[in-house]
Amino acid sequence: MTPRKTTVPVPSPRPDRTRELSSPSETFCAPVGLPPDTTAALYRAAALIPGVDIVPDAVDAAGRHGVAVARTHDGERIEWIFDESTVRLLDERTVLVEDNAWGKAGTVVTSVALIDSGIVDEAGQTNY
Repeated sequence: MTPRKTTVPVPSPRPDRTRELSSPSETFCAPVGLPPDTTAALYRAAALIPGVDIVPDAVDAAGRHGVAVARTHDGERIEWIFDESTVRLLDERTVLVEDNAWGKAGTVVTSVALIDSGIVDEAGQTNY
């Protein structure tokens, strides 16, 4: 499987530049520490991506249930699973929607759960 680069333009402090995020999880993790209006704008922009669907009950790698925003491409559905009450990103996973060399349709081929996040003063610090 070849990694795909998904880009979402994000306003830069300098009007002549935009920053492209390399994966959807960067888009949804980026809101840590951002003002609420900016965070809301990121989520609204993600909803405008062509082919985006909702999966009402998705389960992440840690067993938590949430609502997924999903996009299907080339026989795979990439899901970004959010906690329904806090809208916090829980997981990014890839599910096969067609049988292929990786497995049968419905097989979860990747799943990365976000367990904790925060802002710290220095690398390695875990108490926030």
